[in-house]
Amino acid sequence: MFQASGKKKRQKKVIEEGVVVMGTAVGSLVFYSMTKAQLLAHTEEAHSGHVTGIAWDPVNLSLYSCGADGYIVEWDPATTKVVR
Repeated sequence: MFQASGKKKRQKKVIEEGVVVMGTAVGSLVFYSMTKAQLLAHTEEAHSGHVTGIAWDPVNLSLYSCGADGYIVEWDPATTKVVR
């Protein structure tokens, strides 16, 4: 993609296809590659209670988790880090 100035527009890096994100009973998230059959990342203490839901936003390329602690957390799927 090019902007009017002729410079390339940086695209947000997204985690590869075939990745499954799972929430655990202890409040962490697990990122697993189905294509490579390997664990990509395991977040510690994403929530103080069990994870109750995970949602993918294809427009903003963001991942959201919610937990029994009542919080919704936004994740950067490329880095598996909390955005807010």
